[in-house]
Amino acid sequence: MSLNFGATHASFSIVAGSTVLPMLKEPWARTAVLVSWMLLALAVRLWAGRRLLGRSAESLIAPPAQSSRPIPPAHPVGQAR
Repeated sequence: MSLNFGATHASFSIVAGSTVLPMLKEPWARTAVLVSWMLLALAVRLWAGRRLLGRSAESLIAPPAQSSRPIPPAHPVGQAR
């Protein structure tokens, strides 16, 4: 979804902007516009993910490390340890 957002806005920016600024018809300028819109779309996606998912987003990125020690078995009630 964010890539569609970025690509659509980049295309319209190039088409509309090139009528006002002929410099945007150059390949390097078009590439710069496309890259900047894609980076903006990525930044919005990351911000929204952290904002909406909160701390659960961090657990998706880096799950907590598991302990190498096994969990000891529970002692039945009434038995001495």
